[in-house]
Amino acid sequence: MRQKVKAAAPELLRSKKRGSRGGIRNKLRQLKWQGKVRIPLPTILLSNARSLIKNFDHLESISNQKLLHDCCIFAFTETWFTSNISDQQIDLSGYTVIRADRSLDSSGKTKGGGLSFYINDNWARSVKVISNHIEPNLEMLSICVRPYWSPREISCIVLLLVHAIVFDSSQSAVVKATVNKIHEQIDTLERSYPNCTLYALGDFNSAYIKLPRFKQQVTCTTRENKTLDKCYVTSRAQCYKSIKLPPLGSSDHNTVFLLPKYTPVSKSTPKQITKQIWSTSNIDKLLNCLEDTDWATLLNNDDINATEKFSSYILFCIEQCIPSITVRDRNDKQWMNGKIRRLVAERCSALSNNDTTAVRDLKTAIQREIRHAKTEYAKSIESKLKSKPCDAWKSLNAVLKLKPSVSGCNLDPNELNVFL
Repeated sequence: MRQKVKAAAPELLRSKKRGSRGGIRNKLRQLKWQGKVRIPLPTILLSNARSLIKNFDHLESISNQKLLHDCCIFAFTETWFTSNISDQQIDLSGYTVIRADRSLDSSGKTKGGGLSFYINDNWARSVKVISNHIEPNLEMLSICVRPYWSPREISCIVLLLVHAIVFDSSQSAVVKATVNKIHEQIDTLERSYPNCTLYALGDFNSAYIKLPRFKQQVTCTTRENKTLDKCYVTSRAQCYKSIKLPPLGSSDHNTVFLLPKYTPVSKSTPKQITKQIWSTSNIDKLLNCLEDTDWATLLNNDDINATEKFSSYILFCIEQCIPSITVRDRNDKQWMNGKIRRLVAERCSALSNNDTTAVRDLKTAIQREIRHAKTEYAKSIESKLKSKPCDAWKSLNAVLKLKPSVSGCNLDPNELNVFL
């Protein structure tokens, strides 16, 4: 016979069942949506492969493991790829490969070296190669990635893969020259992509990055008791948790898996704000109300609380004549307008109807309108600075008040190189 179950109040029920998993990995699993990887910062596997073609079977086996399943980025140095190795030989299922092979003309060497990225197709397909720099003591490969989904404060992700072949002391002339070249490349990327989140990762050996806005995220050792493989992110806080894994095949470097601790600033629940409708008719209604008021009866010279009565009455008239509405705070950029929103809605409708021609035309129209809106907003700010500096400073203060405080790593827009 079925036993009777006592009803419990909703507030007494557990929000999470006993024994259910928590932590970073479980949160990342819960962020999957419609087959796309929806995480704020990408998961990264970083390794000095020492001949990736020999260790490719090992790479295929670990890419299917539970820990590395749906890893967003694989970054490898010393791939030892040559022009004789085709992309089909190093093709990894579900990933797009970007490679920079060492050549005799660029480095004066025929063996060793080489850089490669593997980008998860479920995380991003929009990948652009920015530059490829190879010389005897330094190899650099930079790409720009635009994921399917990213938080509002992250426009794009720029990855700079570095292999510095310097082993002297940090004060030697060769190391200093190599560090200067890395800094110059980072400066070029920041000027080309001012709103990006920049990563500089790879095998640095004796080289280093000494910039105040960059934070080294790898906290475990990668070769014996040294940390040679590093990952720098435009943040002063620790926004990654590094996990040391066994070397890839016969490599002498440990593999590093980076799990993001960063929480997006934009929340799923929209904020509600209250606005008053100051239309012409409502203002006329308020003026008529104030004109019909008998101020002599309301205000008495002998009354100590005359000021308080006056301000309270004015507020009462405003509440009666100026209606208020509650709207959703869109959290949009300062230059966003209604025309751009309508075009975006039309593009979504055309995309749902599989109208590729309309989608292409609307995309061009949206880009053109965004450029026009940004230009007009810049002109309005310039005119305020010339005619009304007070209003310009109020606008700047309103932007600065939007500076986020991210739980877990306390990042801010300046540290992430994100323009609000």
